[in-house]
Amino acid sequence: MENTLQILRESLENMEPIFFQRHERDFSYELYRQMKNYKYPNNVEVTCETVKTRFSLDENILKNNLINKCFFKDKNNIPPNIKRYPDLMVHEFGTLDHQILAVEIKRVFNKELILRDIAKLVVYCKGDLKYKKGILLFINSQKERFLEIPEIRILLKEYPEIEIWIVKPSINIDIDVICSKNFNPRNQL
Repeated sequence: MENTLQILRESLENMEPIFFQRHERDFSYELYRQMKNYKYPNNVEVTCETVKTRFSLDENILKNNLINKCFFKDKNNIPPNIKRYPDLMVHEFGTLDHQILAVEIKRVFNKELILRDIAKLVVYCKGDLKYKKGILLFINSQKERFLEIPEIRILLKEYPEIEIWIVKPSINIDIDVICSKNFNPRNQL
């Protein structure tokens, strides 16, 4: 897992600064391209916006009221063919083996969308797909904005496999990580 997180960090550092100003999809595809340059264990690869066919709306994790509320914007109008899949994944394609990392990418600070993406990451990690780590990669924001949202604190404390990486391009890439460790009483922010 640490190797995969290091690959993610190095891939971000290798990106040209212009991609940090572009649309989310352009950013995602360039990050995907950078991550493809690395060697992964046998049968493991990085993929982009791959539909996970084993994902189900019957996931037990969706019984958690906060996850359910964040995952579905309007519980009464759930589309029958809902699709939820990560922007990037490091996994063994077509199996449930080696589900290493699911990444959601956001550029615009919108509380509702951020909570939905965190809920999606929880479902990927704690549901049937069993990803080891979920990261919400946020471009050009401030750590304090996330810490002001009580639901984020609750979700990150309850699900330590989820992290928020706030990426700010400069001469070197600056990454602030918000995770369950930030909310340890001794390290209270």
